[in-house]
Amino acid sequence: MLIRPASTADLANINTIIQLNEEDTEVQTPDIPSYIQHELKTGEMYVAEDSDGELIGFSAVLNRGQVHYLAELFVHPQKQSQKVGQTLLDVTLKGKTGIKCTVSSEDKRALALYIRQGMQPRWQIFVLRAGREEIKTPLLDVQEQVELVKATRRDPRVLSIDSQVSGRHRAQDLEYLEETGYVPLLVSISGETQGYAYYQIDQSTNRCEIGPIASLNSKLSKDITLSIVNFCLQQTAFKTLSISVPGPHPALRPLLTAGFKIAYVETFLSSEVFFDPQEYIMLVDIL
Repeated sequence: MLIRPASTADLANINTIIQLNEEDTEVQTPDIPSYIQHELKTGEMYVAEDSDGELIGFSAVLNRGQVHYLAELFVHPQKQSQKVGQTLLDVTLKGKTGIKCTVSSEDKRALALYIRQGMQPRWQIFVLRAGREEIKTPLLDVQEQVELVKATRRDPRVLSIDSQVSGRHRAQDLEYLEETGYVPLLVSISGETQGYAYYQIDQSTNRCEIGPIASLNSKLSKDITLSIVNFCLQQTAFKTLSISVPGPHPALRPLLTAGFKIAYVETFLSSEVFFDPQEYIMLVDIL
């Protein structure tokens, strides 16, 4: 088995491996996901080849300061349980100091692999989805008067809040979101900026994806999140909403009460805790 850095020539085979592993892929497509291209461009990506030169797995890590986020680790289904994942992970994280983290599916083999690398399970992430007609509107009462204003592209205020709340500086990731159609919003309460949020309406899937959301004060996180969901419900041209909420976040219960359902559950693992899950709702592709 050969492990080497990935190149653009590998992307088609990488996409095939992703789709073979994704049980909930709605549409099989030859198009390379934009987030994979972003990871190749701004992170480190490796591929594993067997003795015949066939690509059998790949990995990607986004290095943002002292935080190293393992964004991808996929092995061809026919090559699993052959230490391909372990070998890829060893190469990908070799020499990395600082904080190592990832988001894992419920696959017991993957969880064990990450734990052996020193990443501890910290909390679950609940991927919530709901049809527009399934959500009780308005949502549970929002106690604070939340004002949402569209931010400019590369708004320094958004970047500053993100650095504080998400625990690292990652301008290239927020720029990627905006390039792919995510709309940035600044959140104000009583005239003071208290956070930000992104949302995207994907016409191809008729879905509104919400996140990331950052709150500078955990006591305001619930109201900020519910206000953003309410805001998105006022938009047109989508049928379902999706938001990934950490278990400790105060908006989880009211969102479920309002009609959201748990689509699936993932686990956040990290060698150290570097952000407050009561203040931050992530977008898993970029954490």
